[in-house]
Amino acid sequence: MKATQFEFRFRLWISFGIYILGFWAPWLRYGKSAGPVSTTWLELSGELSHWMRLETASEVITITAIALAALGTVLRIWGTAHARGFDGTERLAHLGSARYLGALLFGLGISILMPPSGAVLFLVLGFIQLLRLAFREGAAEVAPKPLWGRALVAETFYVAMTVCFAVLAWRYNASLLIQALLICFGCSLVMRALVTAKS
Repeated sequence: MKATQFEFRFRLWISFGIYILGFWAPWLRYGKSAGPVSTTWLELSGELSHWMRLETASEVITITAIALAALGTVLRIWGTAHARGFDGTERLAHLGSARYLGALLFGLGISILMPPSGAVLFLVLGFIQLLRLAFREGAAEVAPKPLWGRALVAETFYVAMTVCFAVLAWRYNASLLIQALLICFGCSLVMRALVTAKS
């Protein structure tokens, strides 16, 4: 059940691959049954519209997704700020449960941009990955003083994507938000590189 050394070392890239698989959903785009691909956002809004106006249903789904992403981001930052030790690239110990719960809630919010079957696969694979990583890391040590600045830098992707999501979601344009997600991921890699270079 515990993640291997390879899984732990390349966890960022494995996570990125799970995101790509969820968004891309190649089983829907290729083959004999290929056709237009919807988003979970649209499908959930359509289902809720049986009980309320479609516009209201879309707002409910959007607010819920933003709230999940924001709560996930706060948990990630809090867990990272209170973790003891930082060597520039890897936190030496984690407050794993808060950070992993944060990643799961964030992923749940972002999954509305994926096709429904892609979102389900993404959430299942993401949960398995987070569970395996949590078992590998074990108990965390609490830092004597929270390191908020380093936590914000370490969680750049989550912070930037939550801000983009909160600002851009009201355009109801999943393609725009997916582009923002990719830009945020690129920026987070640059921030990690800069922090590593300064260490």
